[in-house]
Amino acid sequence: GKDFPIAKGMPLGNGDFKVILLEDLGILKTYQQIIHIWKGDLEKFKEKLGVQILNAKKLTIAPQKPFEYMVNVDGLLARTKKTIHYKISDSIKLITG
Repeated sequence: GKDFPIAKGMPLGNGDFKVILLEDLGILKTYQQIIHIWKGDLEKFKEKLGVQILNAKKLTIAPQKPFEYMVNVDGLLARTKKTIHYKISDSIKLITG
């Protein structure tokens, strides 16, 4: 929705992860990637900006070498050096006012 433009048209409770891979193309391209993420039109410029966008039911992040990296878990950043497995196990209905 409008509050999360990177996942336009993707219902919150659909059970999918939207995985966005950003290639490191230098500081100027990184700035452009961020701008298009917040504008919600990243998919239109993915080739130009070195972006891959995937939808997945399960997600595993496994570093090739044991180094510390940051992972976003429900909006909070956590540090890890290990493999992480994500999947949707359940959902709750939110009440909006």
